[in-house]
Amino acid sequence: MLRLSGEGWTRVVEAGAVATFGRDSRSSDVVVSDDRRLHRQCGRIVVGHRGWELENTGRWLTLRIVNLDRFGLDTLRPGQSIQVPWRNVSIAIYAGSGRFQFSASFESPKCDDALDDVEVGAAGAVDDGDDSTAWTARPVVIDRTAGYFRALVALCEPQLLDPTSTEVATDLQIALRLNRSSQEDRRLSGKTVERRLDNCRARFGLKDTGESGRSAGLERRDARRRLVEVALLSGVVTSDDLIQLDAPGR
Repeated sequence: MLRLSGEGWTRVVEAGAVATFGRDSRSSDVVVSDDRRLHRQCGRIVVGHRGWELENTGRWLTLRIVNLDRFGLDTLRPGQSIQVPWRNVSIAIYAGSGRFQFSASFESPKCDDALDDVEVGAAGAVDDGDDSTAWTARPVVIDRTAGYFRALVALCEPQLLDPTSTEVATDLQIALRLNRSSQEDRRLSGKTVERRLDNCRARFGLKDTGESGRSAGLERRDARRRLVEVALLSGVVTSDDLIQLDAPGR
């Protein structure tokens, strides 16, 4: 048995059953939030007698699974699935500045055994439909031809190439990277990159501001790392965007 719990709700999924979650009760068994940035269906859970499986059925949003008992985490991109190896976890969906989370607890002493009694179908993205009530809003409005987006892609490049990387580029490093790409109309300075990334943080709703609306001195130390995390988990920046950093003819 798997117990799902969110803010103001609890749902029990018995062994042998399947439960979906998202923003729309017509497409999902569990409504995590009605925020339009979420897909109508974000994921699917298949519960067995000795374990459970989580599948990302969304189109661009990423799921993050965190072990609540000790260190352990995993990330599911659209179309991916995982046999969850932990008893108590949180499942988070990142959509721009929004973070939607619920917990899942497997209540069986055999939760570490393999899932063997439920057949899980192939992962597939869910069509959000064309009518206005079904339409899913992108997490953040981005102009993919703009200079600020190229700066964001350059900031995310280390993690796009190696998901285990912890590197966070400086403004000067990003300026040098973009200048090498030959995509800029003029040579960039570190100060220009700083302004571009500041624009990105504002678009994602990540800027810390005081009562006056100013952010000077209030930005968190990990603001840049947080921007990378949100951009990747929201699906705003993907490996396909690395072409933005390629020089002509490469």
